[in-house]
Amino acid sequence: MAVFEELGNLLFPPRCLGCGQVLPLGEDCCENCQKIYCHLPPPGDWAGRPVSSAWLYWEQYPVAIRRLKFRRDRRDGRRIARLMAGQWRRQFPGFGEDLLTFMPMPPDRERRRGGNQAELLARWIGEELGCSVVPLLSREGILTQHQLPAAARQRQKQDSFRLLPGAEGKILGRRVVLVDDLITTGATAGACLRLLEGAGAERTAILVAARAG
Repeated sequence: MAVFEELGNLLFPPRCLGCGQVLPLGEDCCENCQKIYCHLPPPGDWAGRPVSSAWLYWEQYPVAIRRLKFRRDRRDGRRIARLMAGQWRRQFPGFGEDLLTFMPMPPDRERRRGGNQAELLARWIGEELGCSVVPLLSREGILTQHQLPAAARQRQKQDSFRLLPGAEGKILGRRVVLVDDLITTGATAGACLRLLEGAGAERTAILVAARAG
């Protein structure tokens, strides 16, 4: 496997996960993108829950996330997942996660994109951490009503998530980490964490590729 990976690196040199420029082997981000995205930022917090991310971002996010979201670029996706798993190990080694789950996507949007990038990241991170990945949540509708007042958007996000049938038995007494690619205000992730905690999760946390600074 290592031989094929090395051959792939020669034919398709690694590119900066931030901007896409070609990099020397073994590098993930160019020096400029490390400054822009604050590569390997400090741990965060959402209402008392741990938050870990590979990057911070403000007006834009790393191009590798776009390639994963819209082009299904699995090579870069695995590189992102390795960074996320490494950050999680460094920042929260004592969390004691029992399982990973992922942010669900509305079914019609998932069909159009050919999959859910959050699920892909969770499964690759699960391989890195040796942790089970379990679908626990579903999401209804397409949340594109940007003209709604903030309070209405908040209610819509909270109301759009549901636990999958039988999820309660998988959650009760467990420590669950929710995986996603991006987090901005935390409202969407927070709605999911509340569902998991309401179903009996002992602890919850968020692990994302990039979060707003």
